Amino acid sequence: MKGNKIKDMVRSILPSKSRRTARELKAISSRRVRRAVRGELHVEDPETTKADWTRAADQSAIVWQRRGADKLNHFMRWGDALTNGMATDDALSFVRGLLPKNLIGQHAYGHWQAHKARKRYHYTPYERRLQSWIDSTRFHLKRALAEDPALHGRLNAEIKSRRMFDEERRLLAGIHDADEFVRDIAKEPYAAERAATKKLIEEHEKGGRKAALRILGWRYAGRDERRVRYRTCIREDAERHGGRRTLLGSEWRRPAHLAAPDER
Repeated sequence: MKGNKIKDMVRSILPSKSRRTARELKAISSRRVRRAVRGELHVEDPETTKADWTRAADQSAIVWQRRGADKLNHFMRWGDALTNGMATDDALSFVRGLLPKNLIGQHAYGHWQAHKARKRYHYTPYERRLQSWIDSTRFHLKRALAEDPALHGRLNAEIKSRRMFDEERRLLAGIHDADEFVRDIAKEPYAAERAATKKLIEEHEKGGRKAALRILGWRYAGRDERRVRYRTCIREDAERHGGRRTLLGSEWRRPAHLAAPDER
């Protein structure tokens, strides 16, 4: 049995499985460049040409292809067993301290660094992904409906335009129906409802949210006027509104110096 385990592990990476192919590709690439230079010598003027007749073939792609065929599985399993439970930075520094301080050790550490930096795919169960979509869509839909009540009618109109009159469809009854609506359209056969909901939410959040917030009473400063929001639970003003309840318990008013004569 050989005594130096680390040296054996590091040196065993170097015999690439693509050595012969790499040699053949290197020869083909060099031959292609030599033939191109030979052809230029016959047609180009040496005094006016801008061609580089001393150029060498680019072998970088071949080098990476050869490195990709290195024998790595045993080295990675060995490193994972030694660093089991360690954080990424600790695992890198631990293995780096074991490897020899030479070209072979640097080559092995480069493979180990790429192995630890590679993102691992973690499988997410379908139920969890479905619940995540339901929660996210429900939140965005409720916020959009609260900011723009007209979105309710546009959403139902969009759903109707995507369905035939005799097809099964799920319409939104109101903001109180948002939870059940999202839970229902998450299943089949409501792909058209999902697409319509996604489209209108994206349009609202991209372009219509500022206007919707302005209508609902958020403070907005313009060049010519400023609108101020007065929040109340129930606003009754017999002189101005005839005892009607204002939109969402809020009321728009212009400042006195900008109000029209009939509004003062």
